[in-house]
Formats: sequence, C-alpha cells, structure tokens
Amino acid sequence: MGSLQIMDTTMMAIDFHSQLIALGTDKRASTLSWNMLARVAPDWVVGIVTAANDQAVHAEIWERHPAGDEILYLIEGRLLLTLLLEDKQEKSIDLLTGQVFIVPQGIWHRIHVIEPAQLLFVKPPVGTEHRFHADSESLYGDGKGL
Repeated sequence: MGSLQIMDTTMMAIDFHSQLIALGTDKRASTLSWNMLARVAPDWVVGIVTAANDQAVHAEIWERHPAGDEILYLIEGRLLLTLLLEDKQEKSIDLLTGQVFIVPQGIWHRIHVIEPAQLLFVKPPVGTEHRFHADSESLYGDGKGL
C-alpha cells in the first residue's frame, strides 16, 4: 500500500466515522485518515458517511469509479440513488435502511438524502471522477466539456 506508514489496527478500536479502513492486496486491513487517502493507494477503502442533508453527499455532483464497483450499505435513513445509464437515461433507486446496492464500475451516480442517513461504502479509492449535474448531457458523449 505504498511506503507511507498506515496505523496498525491490531487490538484497538477506531472511530469509523473519522477513519477509513484500507484493504490491500496483502489481505491486511489498516486505518487511514481521510486526508491520507490521496497519498496512499490501497486496493479498496471502507468508510461511513453521516448525511443530514444533500450537502453532505454532494447531491449535485455525479461520481463514477472507473477502477471498480462501489458497494453502498445504508445503515440507517433513506436515500435516493440516481444512476446515469449509458443511454443517458436516469434510473432512481429508493435505498432504505438495511439495503445494499452495488454501483457497477464506471456508472455515473449521485445521491439525495430523503431522511438523515448513515451510509457505509466500499470502493476503489483511485480514479474517482466527479462532474456537476449540469454537465450530465456530456457525461457519455464525446468527452467535450468534461
């Protein structure tokens, strides 16, 4: 996972709301602070987002993960997950407490908070792309305007 030292999680409890779990090819789990994410390249990260409103989940921004799928598990609350399919059609999924959704690799998506929520995510940390909702017409186009 790089030459940076990541905190050893052996025999200690962590605050999962302020730390991520980094999973590497060595099959080991370590803690990772949000600000270290850009400097370390684990295969996967696991984290929790507490979302009281749309601002907490950047609802006006599309996101996709070209490096792999993203797993979303709604611990509590209610979210509206919107996918932008390759035919430029939007598909919305009402995500309820206890449900899991796998966002396929490379699919643009965004989230709206219907009820305050806690969302656990598992995703590849490298290569995530973001675009404003206003740019959604060009997301699967020729790349101009991205």
